[in-house]
Amino acid sequence: MKFVYSTTKGYRGRFFLLLLSVLFGTVTGAMFPFVTGKIVDEIFYKQQMKGFLLYFFLYAGLYFLNQCGHGALNYLWAHLEASYVVEIRRRMFRHLLRMKAAVWTNVKSGDVMKRIMDDTECFLEFIHRSLFYVLANFLQLAISIGYLLYTNWLLGLVSIILTPVMAWSIRYFAAKLKARQEKIRNQRGLAEAWILEMMTGISQWKLLNAQEKVKRDYEAKTRKVIEEEVGAGYQELASANVNEGLTLLGQLCVYCIAAFCIVRDTITVGQFVACAAYFATCASYYNALGRKITDIAGNLAGIGRVRELLEWETEEDLPGAKDMEIKRGRICFREVSFGYEEQEIHGGTVRDKDSGEGAAGEEKFGSKLPNIELMSKEGVCTPSYEADRRYNYILKNFSLQIEAGEKVAFVGKSGEGKSTLLQLLCRLYEPLKGGIYVDGVNIKEFTLSSLRQQVAVVQQENGLFHGSLRENIILSDDPGQDALIWEILEGLKLKELVEQWPEGLDTVIGSGSREMSGGQKQRIAIARCIYRQPKILLLDEATSALDEATEREVNAFVYERLPDTTILTVAHRFSTVLAAGKAVVIEQGRAAAVGDHPFLMKESELYRTLYEEYRQAGGRKERDLI
Repeated sequence: MKFVYSTTKGYRGRFFLLLLSVLFGTVTGAMFPFVTGKIVDEIFYKQQMKGFLLYFFLYAGLYFLNQCGHGALNYLWAHLEASYVVEIRRRMFRHLLRMKAAVWTNVKSGDVMKRIMDDTECFLEFIHRSLFYVLANFLQLAISIGYLLYTNWLLGLVSIILTPVMAWSIRYFAAKLKARQEKIRNQRGLAEAWILEMMTGISQWKLLNAQEKVKRDYEAKTRKVIEEEVGAGYQELASANVNEGLTLLGQLCVYCIAAFCIVRDTITVGQFVACAAYFATCASYYNALGRKITDIAGNLAGIGRVRELLEWETEEDLPGAKDMEIKRGRICFREVSFGYEEQEIHGGTVRDKDSGEGAAGEEKFGSKLPNIELMSKEGVCTPSYEADRRYNYILKNFSLQIEAGEKVAFVGKSGEGKSTLLQLLCRLYEPLKGGIYVDGVNIKEFTLSSLRQQVAVVQQENGLFHGSLRENIILSDDPGQDALIWEILEGLKLKELVEQWPEGLDTVIGSGSREMSGGQKQRIAIARCIYRQPKILLLDEATSALDEATEREVNAFVYERLPDTTILTVAHRFSTVLAAGKAVVIEQGRAAAVGDHPFLMKESELYRTLYEEYRQAGGRKERDLI
């Protein structure tokens, strides 16, 4: 409840008005049986039209007021649905944008979508249709039982006795249904996430002729959901049968007592009609409460999943972090170690199994730039290293210095940590030990925003946003400099293609619009970076989808346009490595050798082996070669 209450900040006034509307409708509606009884008595006993008309118009007035209350309620509901629920979704989306990369690896996109689009609906359903209406139901029960006690204490006693019995029944089945609803929502989320993954790779499954396996997997996953839903259905049916049986028993008692009282002339026919209506109201509300418990259980399960997402670990600026400018782009890796520890998921949050923390051995921030004299001529440093056996280390005391404006390629076998180095530099992950420095400042002292504003990244797979080509390049709502964009597109061999589009730079690309090849997407991603003029550029297999001739031209253009930018490249082709001019050979988590091509061919056996394999493959070795 505390979490739900915290989400209503800024909307509590409207929720209060919604509650008043519900209570107003309940009170006016509770008067109908009483007025109906009076109308019957006026006709049956007094046989006077004057009294009949008085209560008739009173009934009509109550109906009008009741409908006004319902109108206000519907208006407030629609307004809150369009603002309150949307605000929760905004909050979740902002949280996702700040979520740590380590957490993303343990969640499924389909499950996240279900939490944002479906589970958020549970908040308004819980507050309005569950919480407020349950309160209104109890108010209606209090009015009904009060009238029954006022009319005849035996009638009221039957209702009072029935109340705790029904309450126990409702509570008993509520606990069972809540557990079932949580399982159903979790199983649905996993099934929908799996379906989304299958749909994105459907052509792949067809080419692999794996339709039968996919079909069996689908049936197995949906079977789990169906089994849970069937179990919940049985429990709902049992709850309904028990509650209806108790209600029927109560009704029979009320009718017998009322008939006895009428015979003895202690209540009027009109009072009997009112008592019957009020007890029927009690019975309907008891059964409604039973059904509401099912809804509440489902809503609480959905709210719990939203809360779980909002507790997933996020990236945060460290205390004292500042917006700083990278003036030169000199990079220094100082004894950087990084690896993965066996992890557990607690409430959607990735925590280390032993300590519950994401990193160990963090060095103190603000320490000075490492002594460069400790490094070799090529910038390699190999200090002593004592492995922490808890981690499966990828990088082991990795030390390297890269001067401002240098163009450097990382070379090594698969799994040596080449891409990991780039991810650490842009702080998608944090080193377990050691530090990374830019212009002598530990990158942890930068705010994430200021660091990533000046460090651009192009990956092998690059997303395109649904919007114009111009918007995808400048990543802003500003008009942008069209002349500069066309100049960049020409250098990346995209100008002729875009000129063929009737809308030019205004052509809508991205999901559900103009299709683009992998190579075209990569070049658009490179265009974004060139347009930003970053101080540091990270290229992680950024030209893998291009043919070698186009790749050479693109690399030459990037280096020409960004002469003062420090560029780090991970590539699977030696044509890209040679274009960089300087390469770093990574072996066993360390920088084994640094230099230009002739130097490495002479000094590095691994480099020489990889190059010879590349030549034997005709310069077209597969991606895992380098």
